[in-house]
Amino acid sequence: MPSNEHLASLLTAAGFVDDRGDIARKRFAREVTASAVAQASRRSYSHTYVTRWLDGVTPRDNTTRDAIREVLGGRLGRPVGPRNSGSEPSPRFRLTSG
Repeated sequence: MPSNEHLASLLTAAGFVDDRGDIARKRFAREVTASAVAQASRRSYSHTYVTRWLDGVTPRDNTTRDAIREVLGGRLGRPVGPRNSGSEPSPRFRLTSG
């Protein structure tokens, strides 16, 4: 079971599944690479990236996060936010009082 269940459920809802019902990582990677956001920045992604994202690794840069949301939003016909896709960057440190 993937660590990023939000992303896994969005991929499934968006139709990124193969004949066996598994997430089609290569197909999603191709579509993210073909997105307008990724094309503008000359980025490319492989199924390895998708596996990392599903394992809970948050993409470091806004371009990648935006490309993921662009593809998912286009497939689902609605905006997909960072929290919904599990691609919200985690804070590097926390401020504590006391």
